[in-house]
Amino acid sequence: MKKRIERKEERIEAIRAAATRCRGIYSAVAREQGWGRAYVCSVMAGRNSSENVLKALEEKLNLDTGATSAPQS
Repeated sequence: MKKRIERKEERIEAIRAAATRCRGIYSAVAREQGWGRAYVCSVMAGRNSSENVLKALEEKLNLDTGATSAPQS
């Protein structure tokens, strides 16, 4: 359980680092997925937990942080 939490924190840090170079990414993902920007920001701040938000941000930023997802063809 502890390792899973650490991996999630590492993913969030990687997304934050990449998002600093891509202005408006949280709003763009929220708009595309039908979520509120405040919800996406709360996930990134650690107040909420959502694998879907992390995955959507990773895909938008083209990150490979080791998330378990099937390769797309």
